[in-house]
Amino acid sequence: MNNSMFESWFALYTSISCSNLWVLSIVVLAATSFPTPALIESNSDFIDECVASLTEVVFKFVVHTCSRR
Repeated sequence: MNNSMFESWFALYTSISCSNLWVLSIVVLAATSFPTPALIESNSDFIDECVASLTEVVFKFVVHTCSRR
């Protein structure tokens, strides 16, 4: 993930209240749980790994951010 993408996500997350942050995280998790298109299925193991890592990072960030407030 490039830095500008991370910075934009960081800016987005810090601008949203904690309750909305949890909702957004759940929506992201739900969206990534749906079956992937056939084009992506050839790389599904790699993508699943990326999604799992990204989800873990996002939830840790949410917990860290919300526990500070």
